[in-house]
Amino acid sequence: MEILLAIVIGLLYAAGVYLLLRRSIVKLILGIMFFSHATNLLIFVVGGLHKGRPQFTSGGIEAVANPTDPLPQALILT
Repeated sequence: MEILLAIVIGLLYAAGVYLLLRRSIVKLILGIMFFSHATNLLIFVVGGLHKGRPQFTSGGIEAVANPTDPLPQALILT
């Protein structure tokens, strides 16, 4: 799965560079959007992809063997 996402990130960056080099303002804006989406996806993938439960649940803190890291999701939201 990580390999597929790495390819998608590379394609988004390549499309963003291509669109940024065009003279149209609409293509420039689309290129910036592609860069933004690629960067968000990169942060998400660098955080690690694994199935796990969140560390904090509604009942309080549970001992979870393989918790997910909430930091990449928080960075993407800001």
